[in-house]
Amino acid sequence: QEVFIHAQKDQNNVVKHNETTFVGNDRSEQVDHDETISIGHDRSQTVGHDERIRIGQDTFVDIGRNQKINIAKDRIETVGNHRHDQIIANHHISVGGNLEHQVEGHAELEAGLEIRRRTRRYDLRTAEAVIIQGPGGSIRIDDTGITLDSPTIHINGVLLQSASGSSNPFSISSAPITGKPLERLCGRRPDGTCPLPDCRCIKGPVQ
Repeated sequence: QEVFIHAQKDQNNVVKHNETTFVGNDRSEQVDHDETISIGHDRSQTVGHDERIRIGQDTFVDIGRNQKINIAKDRIETVGNHRHDQIIANHHISVGGNLEHQVEGHAELEAGLEIRRRTRRYDLRTAEAVIIQGPGGSIRIDDTGITLDSPTIHINGVLLQSASGSSNPFSISSAPITGKPLERLCGRRPDGTCPLPDCRCIKGPVQ
């Protein structure tokens, strides 16, 4: 019914070829100090139901080449403090459904070259203000209205002005300089004659 092996100090088992162990029910193994396992080639492990691993302090995983993880259903990950990810080359993310990010504090995105976003509709909402700033000026949208700050403003296309709406109408603080009416140069000769058939200098200024 039972085989009991007791070693007062050390035990060495040497198997020159293969070893097979079969346990019909449960197996319990206890190591009071350290354990070291060295495998010269491959290792395969299959668990029919659940697996739970509990580590009291730290864990270190060093992989010489690639790592692939395949999860058939859900994955939930909780980090109690900070998380830092470092990727030397590229990072690609593919989401089949929706993607949501929720940040309680600050969120900062910095790209060395450019940022491109393509979508059907882009909805940007803030509680206080939206500020778009570039080398030539800035656009600020807040509860007081829309403020354009730039030395020069170019508008191409048809400009429609409407005062309807729940907020203040769109307005630009600066206005173009109208200037004085253009005066035609006088071509009167030194002898008093004028080559123009309709000389305004002789008949008087234009009314």
